[in-house]
Amino acid sequence: MARGRWQATSERVAVEAYLVLIRGGRSTAKYPKARLQEFLTDQDVRSVFLKLCFEFDDSDTLDAVRKGLLLVVKALGATRVAKDLGVNRVSLYRMLSPQGNPSLGYVIRLLKAVGVRPYAVDEQFIADRELPARPKDLEDRKSTRLNSSHITISY
Repeated sequence: MARGRWQATSERVAVEAYLVLIRGGRSTAKYPKARLQEFLTDQDVRSVFLKLCFEFDDSDTLDAVRKGLLLVVKALGATRVAKDLGVNRVSLYRMLSPQGNPSLGYVIRLLKAVGVRPYAVDEQFIADRELPARPKDLEDRKSTRLNSSHITISY
């Protein structure tokens, strides 16, 4: 099998979407940004994608979470999600903007509206987590690997 080839599964597509749309990685010809955004309409892809956004966002302002939720809302249709949430579309966008400050209740309702449930983890989980990476990126990093861990996804 050629280097870098893989069969699309929900988890692999979600990792690719996270690396490209959130972390700013380079998109591929087979999976450009627009196509990755379309995949966010799939429940399985959306769940893994948002899990990665929550898991690897260590910022105080939760920038990756906001951006991930905004991408999911756009993929599903902001009007539909806002209606399910019980707010208007403008309020939904305002809530997800960097200046937005939604209450915990609205965040939980938004997560339910997009089909995911929040969960809490302990500090040990955070210490043991591994960054997602593409196989071709892992090959490039072998010589310069530092003390950080990476999820290896076999393609």
